[in-house]
Amino acid sequence: MRHTAPRKLIIRILLALLAAGLAVFAIASAQILSCYTNSREIPGDAVVIILGCGLSPADNTMPSTMLTLRLEAAEGYISQHPDAPVILSGGQGADELVSEAEAMRRWFEVRGYDMTRFYTEDRSRNTEANLLYSAAVSNENNLSANGDAVIVTDGFHQYRAHYFAKRSGFRPYAVVSYAPAHLQAYYWLREIAAIIVQVWVF
Repeated sequence: MRHTAPRKLIIRILLALLAAGLAVFAIASAQILSCYTNSREIPGDAVVIILGCGLSPADNTMPSTMLTLRLEAAEGYISQHPDAPVILSGGQGADELVSEAEAMRRWFEVRGYDMTRFYTEDRSRNTEANLLYSAAVSNENNLSANGDAVIVTDGFHQYRAHYFAKRSGFRPYAVVSYAPAHLQAYYWLREIAAIIVQVWVF
């Protein structure tokens, strides 16, 4: 009988921690879902910003599978908006032979696009820097008079990208790409951790 009270206390603490974890998961998931689909009624003069996400392990000059999906989603939008300027945002990792921005630029170039509408931002190493440095490129070249910006990234990433876009002076809209189904759970959990650390805490 002596051990009953401490055992009950431990169980209550564990249940409280479980409830708190589930609450955090639910709130962060709701925030992710709030930006998970394409925006409606995107202004026609918005600048398009494509966020990088790594190069192919097989060829460190080519976009990764997930980055290619982002580029294809962007292509669907910019092909219908031929006057929209495009910022390709992504720096160069230690194991990458070119910057993500350069790999994206080449991807569009070989598809015959007019490259005068494309601008590269090749300094960023994370989402916050993506949007901060893209804002500098946009301002320097007068790409968005009203601050409207179409953010092209994965659905799970849009909420955090919107958060940093607003902090950088943009009014963000979403064009969404979707990671392969077998990777969704991993990236969803990783994104929740990033939201907790970068949005809620700091």
